[in-house]
Amino acid sequence: SQAQKLLDLLDNRISGIWAVLKLSPENLPVVAKVLPSSPAQKAGLQAWDLIIAVNGKYYQKNQDFDLFLSDIRGEIWSQLSLQIDRQGKIYLYTLQRTNVQIPTVDSLKKDNKCYFLINNFDKGSAQQLISQLQSHQNCDFHIFDLRGNPGGILEEVLTILQTLVPQNSPLLTINTKDFTQIEKAQ
Repeated sequence: SQAQKLLDLLDNRISGIWAVLKLSPENLPVVAKVLPSSPAQKAGLQAWDLIIAVNGKYYQKNQDFDLFLSDIRGEIWSQLSLQIDRQGKIYLYTLQRTNVQIPTVDSLKKDNKCYFLINNFDKGSAQQLISQLQSHQNCDFHIFDLRGNPGGILEEVLTILQTLVPQNSPLLTINTKDFTQIEKAQ
């Protein structure tokens, strides 16, 4: 079931509240980012909100974070309640889960500089980046930001590299258990 959940996540086939969650330094779930037009945004969640409980079930500091996230994800259109601590004040929100389409690439162009934040390498990441590269023509300087990117599908990475790296350059080197190196080039 864990493998299927990972595949669903990589294929963007999950439902939830459209918020990026992470663990705080105190090992508590915190909202890192609220995506636009999301159930989380409509309910009023904000970045840095600590999630205390889901459907009345309190988060324990030693709890499995992935298991906790599965409580937030669920059947599409089902409801959940979140108890939030925002700067010492407690709030209770009721949200409805929807299909989550996490944008894999965000971009910004300022002057002749183009910035691309690649959030993950899930299904469709390469096409999103290529599309955004085409929409941001005439950039003298490109920044590709992978901070916070947990990885993903190798074929998506290779497609991106084929777009960015000059022809006949190595794209990937894999070291196997028996110390054999496999190099992929364009």
